[in-house]
Amino acid sequence: MKICITGTSSGIGKKINDLLVQKNYITIPLTRNEIDLGDIASVVNYDFSYCDILINCAGNDLGGKCLFAEHDPKKWTEVLNVNLTSSILLTQKALMKNPKSVICNITSTNCDKYYGNDLIYTLTKNSLSNFTDLLKVDFPDGKFKEFRVGLTKTNFNKNRYKFSENIADDDKFYSQPHLEPSFVAQKIVEFVFSDTDFQRLSP
Repeated sequence: MKICITGTSSGIGKKINDLLVQKNYITIPLTRNEIDLGDIASVVNYDFSYCDILINCAGNDLGGKCLFAEHDPKKWTEVLNVNLTSSILLTQKALMKNPKSVICNITSTNCDKYYGNDLIYTLTKNSLSNFTDLLKVDFPDGKFKEFRVGLTKTNFNKNRYKFSENIADDDKFYSQPHLEPSFVAQKIVEFVFSDTDFQRLSP
């Protein structure tokens, strides 16, 4: 069995890949060195291998956590590409190679409630959730899953500000209830191999 995972450079994606490798699964970890999910041409031209399971886990919020009017278009375009468009393209490639591929999309509890000043990120996660539901209509015999996860302590917040004059205040950001990536990865792996097609995990 081959399992492809995006976002494996760090965070939840890396923990998922590590856990699957420990369980002796064959994985295809799509790190930033392997494919640039922010560059759609790179994704279109990527020679996608056959897989039994695709886990779309990559996500970022480059330049986000601000009013939409102040969000640099170059940055929010990358957020759209990484979080949504690349997932759609890779799902299409997976289904073309193997119509029986299990597709698992990792979304966010931002889909349940929008707290403001995070418009593009929340839009991408809501859209990915809707994409999962639409796939179920077009492919009634397929297996399409959504795992909706709450705040998890990763490099996500630091990466949001990596090209900004603002400094990520992780101590403040993660002072609120949050999950640990190893725990989330374990729950996602269990979910992928379960019969259910939706799960929500909050701190």
